[in-house]
Order: sequence, then C-alpha cells, then structure tokens
Amino acid sequence: MAFALDGDVAHPRPKSEAALLHVLNAATRRGIPVGIFCSGGDEARSRIEQGFRLVTPGNDFSHLNRSMREAVRITLEDTSPEAAAQNGY
Repeated sequence: MAFALDGDVAHPRPKSEAALLHVLNAATRRGIPVGIFCSGGDEARSRIEQGFRLVTPGNDFSHLNRSMREAVRITLEDTSPEAAAQNGY
C-alpha cells in the first residue's frame, strides 16, 4: 500500500504522486483494485478520477484535526467560561 502523507491535493509532491501512479497503473494492469486514504472529499473525488477504486473521504486524524480547529476557533471567538466549558477548554 502506498499513500502520500501530506494529502495535499492542491500541492501534491511530485515523487509521491509518481509513486502512487506507478502503483495504480501496475495494479490496474493486473486487475487488482487499488485503494487510498484521502484527506477529504475533494481528494477522494480526484483519486476516483485517477482510477482508484476504494477511497476514503477523510480519516480519523483529519476529522479530529478539523474538529479541534473548530472547537478552538469557537472558544477564541467567545472567551466566556461557559463557552470554554462547553468546548472542553
């Protein structure tokens, strides 16, 4: 299994992308479906268009990261003790 660690569809790393496409093409020629972990829906759509057959629309880390950023953003906007308690801070 190969996957890019950064998951940045807008700025993919050329060597990572080349390796991914090499694996995808080799497996496809042999009739082997290829899956990939994606950072979100946009990347999942892009990977399906490339030919990947099993994609994730996100992963635990990206969901947790997004949730924590949102919680911190809300807390920073409202610094009342009630908001901090509600968001776990």
